Amino acid sequence: MKDSLKYLEGQNEEDTARKKGLDLAPMSAQLSALRAIRSQEEERHRIARTIQTGLAQLLANALFELQSYDRILESDPQAAREGLFHLEEELRDGLDEVRWLISDLQPPPLLAKLGLAAGLRRYVEGYQKRSGIEVDLDIDELTERLPATMEVAIFRIVQEALQNVYKYAQATRVSIEFHRDSDLLVFIIEDDGRGFDIEPPMGQRDRNLGLIGMYDRATLLQGELQVFNKKRGHGTKVILSVPYPFVDD
Repeated sequence: MKDSLKYLEGQNEEDTARKKGLDLAPMSAQLSALRAIRSQEEERHRIARTIQTGLAQLLANALFELQSYDRILESDPQAAREGLFHLEEELRDGLDEVRWLISDLQPPPLLAKLGLAAGLRRYVEGYQKRSGIEVDLDIDELTERLPATMEVAIFRIVQEALQNVYKYAQATRVSIEFHRDSDLLVFIIEDDGRGFDIEPPMGQRDRNLGLIGMYDRATLLQGELQVFNKKRGHGTKVILSVPYPFVDD
């Protein structure tokens, strides 16, 4: 397994065009559009899978349990009441999951009103409460507003990185750092979890889809995304580098 993973899907077409001396301008625009479409479709797939494995399964189980309690209500009312109590707790947990999903689909209002730094701070506050993972957020240098397209794309990349930490890393702490490197904006997300498998086990295909979406967003910003497996059992580092000023087409 390589120690670092860089998602290059989609760049082979550009390399081939350069070798053939083709005009890259129309091809680059076409590839950008295709990447945007691909990311949207992959996100829809992940959302559908999340609903199927989460909310849909919860509701199916709740229906089955209600039918069971209905049958024993007269013969053993105490057991039925206890079962209904536990079912209520499960449904409340399910409602929290739905609210989390809706929250993730809608960027914080502060993102549009006050900018990326405020949006990230608000999101991290909720993320820590829901996940129990401590987040060290060091973005004090991020003081200016960026183009709207740029702010939303960067927010989504950081959000997806944090979701991967929550779902797969088994981490207790994650850090998010921002600094300027010449004409680049650099964001570093690093966790203390179990590391990263290039080929995920069965049932974790969604993680690859999320990473491809992160890569596509970075490419649309003319930037670069790198994912480093620091050491097995010692966490993952994600580095997003975006040129700035950014031309918002």
